[in-house]
Amino acid sequence: MKAIVCLITILTLVSGCATSQPETEKLLTAAGFKSTSATTPGQKEHLKTLPNGRVSTASLKGQIYYVYPDTKQDLLYVGNIIQYRVYQKMRANNDMRAESRAPLALTSQQNAAWDVWGSLGPRGMW
Repeated sequence: MKAIVCLITILTLVSGCATSQPETEKLLTAAGFKSTSATTPGQKEHLKTLPNGRVSTASLKGQIYYVYPDTKQDLLYVGNIIQYRVYQKMRANNDMRAESRAPLALTSQQNAAWDVWGSLGPRGMW
């Protein structure tokens, strides 16, 4: 009986420490990131080139954007510096492991492909 209680306690602690992607995506949305569906073959292909499970910085027309791909749902989350800082603060407030690494900078080839997305978000992020 003690072994079962101990096992349940350990499993609860371990599962509470893991940050799932749906939690990350909820926080990104709550922080103000806009999501857009990858609907064209070019968008889906570009989405696959982005670092999975990581926020990256994208440079377009002299502006820096923060992007997060969800390849399972074919979604791209896009935010600015303010939204990224809100996201980081929300992670800390939710006792989630803060991303210890800075956002990844995309390669020039990844940055060159943003035209496949057109205008993102309701007002167009770019």
